[in-house]
Amino acid sequence: TLYLTFFNLLTQLPLALLIATLLNEIKYARTPFRIIYFLPYVTSIVVAAIIWTYMFDPDEGIFNWFLRLLGFKGLLWLSHPSTSKLSVIIFNLWHWLGYQILIYLAGLQTIPPQLYEAAEMDGANSLQKFSKITIPLLKPTTVFLVITGTIGGMQTFQQIYMFGTAVGNPGRSIQTVVAYIYESGWVLQHFGIGATAAVLLFLIIMAITVVNVKFLIREK
Repeated sequence: TLYLTFFNLLTQLPLALLIATLLNEIKYARTPFRIIYFLPYVTSIVVAAIIWTYMFDPDEGIFNWFLRLLGFKGLLWLSHPSTSKLSVIIFNLWHWLGYQILIYLAGLQTIPPQLYEAAEMDGANSLQKFSKITIPLLKPTTVFLVITGTIGGMQTFQQIYMFGTAVGNPGRSIQTVVAYIYESGWVLQHFGIGATAAVLLFLIIMAITVVNVKFLIREK
């Protein structure tokens, strides 16, 4: 769970910030772009995971077809523990990226344009404006996305179940905490273990939520 959560944030947030910054410069046709990048987030995870299972197929999947087209060897994706985590990270990137772009866009539109104009008058280039103005003023937004992304990562279950059942096959390589709770309580009927794990997960998420609320109040 921690592995997937860490690499989800590591891949999603920088890419979301970059795309949001580029989209913020677009003056026309913003609505079609927003629909396109937000559509994966509102798509059912179960339905999407079924489709992605076929896309990850080692023999007939589109990913290996593309890799072979470029002259590379195909990967086993969900069929081997060494690549199964990568498969989940790629799927989560596709699913969550649109939401994070939308939040970053909202944050970017709260930054006064006068700050960029003053920086240009002082001779600042695009990289300097991004590093000295955009990133610092988006700190509350970034912290919010880190915390909500962590909570979302802790609750990951549907795609894990569709990709490798509650056991997290192959070899339990992608079993998350929620999948473990489901396996313990419903599959193996070890209700005490499942209930204990669920309570611990609740306490962890509650602690993260309290930190989030306190930080946002302080920033406000």
